[in-house]
Amino acid sequence: HWAARAEHRHNGAFLPARLWRRGLRHRLEPPAFLDGGREDALVPGWIEATLEPGQPLHVVASAEDDLFRRLAAEERLGTPPPRSLAGCIEQLEREARTRDDAALRRAVLGTDFTARQAAAAHNSPQARRGEPLITARDRWVPSLTRALEAAVTLRRGHPMIEASLPVRSSGGGQALRALSALITLREFETARDIMASTIEYLDEGLAPESFDAADGTPRYGDPEPALWLVAAADLYVRRSDDVDGLRETLYPPLESIMRFYRSGTRGVRVGASGLLEVEVDGVAVARADLNALWYHALVAMAQLARLAGRRENGAFYLAWAREQRQRFGEMLWDEANGRLFARLEDGVPIEGLEPSHVLAASLPPAVLAPDRARRLVGTLEQELFTPFGLRERAGSNSLLTTWLGPFYSAMVRVHGREPAALSRAHDWLDVLRGALGGASFTGVPSAYEEVDGALHPAPTFSTAAAAELLRAWVEDLDPASAPAPSQAEAGQLV
Repeated sequence: HWAARAEHRHNGAFLPARLWRRGLRHRLEPPAFLDGGREDALVPGWIEATLEPGQPLHVVASAEDDLFRRLAAEERLGTPPPRSLAGCIEQLEREARTRDDAALRRAVLGTDFTARQAAAAHNSPQARRGEPLITARDRWVPSLTRALEAAVTLRRGHPMIEASLPVRSSGGGQALRALSALITLREFETARDIMASTIEYLDEGLAPESFDAADGTPRYGDPEPALWLVAAADLYVRRSDDVDGLRETLYPPLESIMRFYRSGTRGVRVGASGLLEVEVDGVAVARADLNALWYHALVAMAQLARLAGRRENGAFYLAWAREQRQRFGEMLWDEANGRLFARLEDGVPIEGLEPSHVLAASLPPAVLAPDRARRLVGTLEQELFTPFGLRERAGSNSLLTTWLGPFYSAMVRVHGREPAALSRAHDWLDVLRGALGGASFTGVPSAYEEVDGALHPAPTFSTAAAAELLRAWVEDLDPASAPAPSQAEAGQLV
């Protein structure tokens, strides 16, 4: 019925074929997903139409036989509903534009409020500015917000965040890093629901590191996701003032995470060194990045305990955090090279600079003393940083975008938010923005690969990369002080 209308209106024709294509290779599917990433597919036919300037061709594909009847029943096609396929499509497009416009207005209002709070905390003159700090023409907020919203999905009726798109990946730690950006947007309800969903999956203190693609079974082992959950909860409570939600819902499971980690759970424990260790093939491994995150969680829990009325617990967390900071500096700092050791293995330091070491300077309060944090950021800039991502290791051609946001936060902080540091950050971000496609990019690739001087983006967009850039841009980089976009670019942004 609808196909007949479409053919008549658009001068198109459906040519049936029922042709089987064998061994199709899908570029975006990981090889393990199918047999070598290949499958057989039925091609039911082709749609042919002559395209004229200004004349659209609409193709609707649906697994539902009564798609438009259902949309009409939901009053999504207007009253009365259009009598043609083109009319239905136009109505859906109008609805989508209205929804997108409302989402953009909400994002601009939320980020402007957060940016003004951050400016006041930084003692920036921008805090006294009469005009908005974030507008719909902002260089980053509209596109990064859309990328983040696309990653919020449902799993068995519960909201979750996908770590990457379009190939979905529910990597726990990477996905939960995005919660801070939802809070930057002041999407408190969504952030709270995702935290509550994650809490339901806690098992002996661990949050899922991933979910089985076939049946959704949670997988455990990585200690990072639960620590990112603690960090997000602290930020959420302080920004939203949801102290009742903290007492009733968040605090008990968060405290269970800390208890399990301190006493030991599935190879994760605070070892004799005083550092958080993970047992790997019988070896106690204390990673520098994990311990920076652990210190941040201890400080966060001290604040949450105080807000929840558990002052004695808060005092314990604060004392443990001070001890952790001292051990971190004594055992994981490589003074000779102005950097961190990659890890300790049974107490023996192993050298190796890694992008994730930026957490030791970017997470507030920094686990490193100010002079060491400045040296670390300088070393990271010299050996790993590019505007397209931090090198996986010195000399590597793999550039990881997920660490750009933390790097910019750390860089401007260790330089005391000097105008020169902010200007450098803005210039580097403009370089990245050009590689992403300018004003209307749809996401941030999880990595770039350098090959013969050319950049090749990964086929997947990283939620954490987009989220961390959004958070850093709004809260640390004084967006209102960035150069205004050109007139042509401003038109694209609108």
